[in-house]
Amino acid sequence: MARDHEAAPQGPFGTRTFQLGRVFGISVGVDPSWFVIFALVTAMLGTRFEAQNESWPTALAWGAGLVASLLYFLSILAHEFGHSVTSQLLGLPVISITLFLFGGLARLSGEPARPRDEFLIAIAGPAVSVILGLSFLLLWIFTGNGSVVGEVCFWLGSINLVLAVFNLIPAFPLDGGHVFRALLWTVFDDLNKATRWSGLVGALFARVLIGMGIALAIFGGPQALSGGLFMAFVGWFLLRAARASVWQSRIKESLGGVRVGQAMQSLERRVDEWTTVEDVAEGVFAREGLAFVFVEDSGEVVGLVSLKAVGAVARQKRGFQRVTSVMTPLGEITRIGPRRSLFEALEKMEDSAQSVLLVAEADEVLGVLSREHIARVLQNRISLKN
Repeated sequence: MARDHEAAPQGPFGTRTFQLGRVFGISVGVDPSWFVIFALVTAMLGTRFEAQNESWPTALAWGAGLVASLLYFLSILAHEFGHSVTSQLLGLPVISITLFLFGGLARLSGEPARPRDEFLIAIAGPAVSVILGLSFLLLWIFTGNGSVVGEVCFWLGSINLVLAVFNLIPAFPLDGGHVFRALLWTVFDDLNKATRWSGLVGALFARVLIGMGIALAIFGGPQALSGGLFMAFVGWFLLRAARASVWQSRIKESLGGVRVGQAMQSLERRVDEWTTVEDVAEGVFAREGLAFVFVEDSGEVVGLVSLKAVGAVARQKRGFQRVTSVMTPLGEITRIGPRRSLFEALEKMEDSAQSVLLVAEADEVLGVLSREHIARVLQNRISLKN
């Protein structure tokens, strides 16, 4: 359904995903919410097949529902692989594919390099769904109406075509929204501007979907209640994703021209490994207003201590604990070069699920960069614009 450019270990709703393995070098997993929708789709199909085919035994109808549900989610997976394989072929690696409540989510390692790539990646998913839909309908024609295989194929063919059409709606972050962004990118020659405009259109569509869902739930009667609420929930998810894309674009525009080396805290402030936690708390953090300090052993930097780590130690124990007991070894901190942009640093923090990066060049440690450093720069640049 949607594509996300953040590579976090969590799923779309902030929960950890269950990893199924790797295909074409891409990690494939399922979000916990997928089990809910899988059970609902299976129950819906089992009930539908039983009601429409009175001669079928209950076990057969529900077995057909289970098979159709599995094939439906495999179709969604194929849709996402359409995006992902195309992206890989165009030189943009894909980190993961996740099945979740509203379908599938492919996590790209970055933005496409040009509008043409954006268009091809976006259109590949719906193209796969159309091919699957037509193939299942062709099987339905050959197997005949009323047979178990025929009923399953007819539903799968129809739902894949519906999936393709829905995804082609020009509302970001749906596939059609990415196609629309590619066209705007060509017109404006500015990815950030294209993202903002397509995000605004996506947010408008999401609000319409929410309104329609609420109206259906209120005025459509008891049978339409669940469908209306689900429609509103889909609209809410799309609205949140569209807003996040617009906000991310604004952050990228603000931070893209600032280098890591301009915002980092340098390596100059260090303490010896025998220094107590109390000395660091009172002598460095309190007096100098720093949030980090490096620890050295025999002149070599071995770790980093944060104000947060020191604050977690009880006051009565700080005079008896060495600073090495609360430091993070340098080898455990993700590194970034000083010439990289702050936006790249922010993405790297998301990738590694860390709030601090070690700034280094050619194995030489130069300093530390935190989310607070980035937030300070972002606040200053926004203030200057206003």
